[in-house]
Amino acid sequence: MQTKRRVFLLPEATYGYIGSAFGSGGLNSRLNRHLKKRKKKHWHFDYVSTSRFFTPVAVYCFLEKRIECEIAERFKGVFSAISGFGCSDCSCVSHLFIVNSLSEIDKIVSDLPFIVFKFRG
Repeated sequence: MQTKRRVFLLPEATYGYIGSAFGSGGLNSRLNRHLKKRKKKHWHFDYVSTSRFFTPVAVYCFLEKRIECEIAERFKGVFSAISGFGCSDCSCVSHLFIVNSLSEIDKIVSDLPFIVFKFRG
């Protein structure tokens, strides 16, 4: 996948992306943006979400907490990272990971308060 500055090799898989929604409009605005297929590409994830192969499965919300990097660190110990993806503003290895299953994500974040929104397939 080609972004403005990099090429990322993304094999067919299930991915977990870690992002935040603290901008204007909050969570609702950010989710609506990510679900749109036609938009100006600004963030790395915009290139994924506009792909014809992108199918959202679930969104884990950690309301009012800035813990992206903490979760990325936890994911790094369990899942395969797409090096340099979505982390240009921090020192994380990645914010995009190939995940085994949602139940694995549940285990990794089980000690944190969260809400899961699952999409119908």
